[in-house]
Amino acid sequence: MKKAIFLTTTTVFLLCSVVMANADSIYLGNTFNPIYLTGSGLSQPVGGGSVTPAILNTTTLRYDFCIDLNTDVSVPGTYTAYVTNNGTINNGTVQVTNAGEIAYLLHTYAGSTLSTDQQIAIQAAIWHFENNNVSLNESHYGSTSDVWNYYSTYITNTGTYSLSDFYWITPVSQSGAYLQAQIAPDPSVPEPSTLILLTFSLIGVAVYTKYKGAHIRQANQPVSPFLKLV
Repeated sequence: MKKAIFLTTTTVFLLCSVVMANADSIYLGNTFNPIYLTGSGLSQPVGGGSVTPAILNTTTLRYDFCIDLNTDVSVPGTYTAYVTNNGTINNGTVQVTNAGEIAYLLHTYAGSTLSTDQQIAIQAAIWHFENNNVSLNESHYGSTSDVWNYYSTYITNTGTYSLSDFYWITPVSQSGAYLQAQIAPDPSVPEPSTLILLTFSLIGVAVYTKYKGAHIRQANQPVSPFLKLV
């Protein structure tokens, strides 16, 4: 989000993103984070994710972050949107720069519970991956702050990850113009913490089953004729 526009009786916030799916319906709520950047050339602060609530059709998305820093979208609002799962926006016509790194960032660090500092750091890191000239404003937040430490970790410990685990969403105005793109997790893909718990649960069941089976076999073993019974 870039700024707030005040209309007679309604306050409309221009946010930097939106979420949605294949010419479906996306609702973007009016809760977001003001973020201070350097190198963007934009008025500060800029509005960014996570945007809540973000509802795709009838599904509430776990989180929603902005792509395409230089485009606005007004919140709250309901939009028709194009959705892809290949790292493209604007109805598949524009490839997001460093989409794999953005996917890795969200897969690795965007769990089900995110503090405000983590949300700000993730959003700033997304924009940094899109444009290396853009950075979180260290002078504003302070080099020892939690948000700066999170941000430094996110832009340093990088990798790439599958694009298809995420919705790359472009909301569309009533006139058909592309608004600020969003990225959100595909709800059908379990979050990493859920997978970890499931893995440990399956390991626990396997170990218990093996242990129990061993004791059953041991109990059914015939008594050695060389042992003296008392």
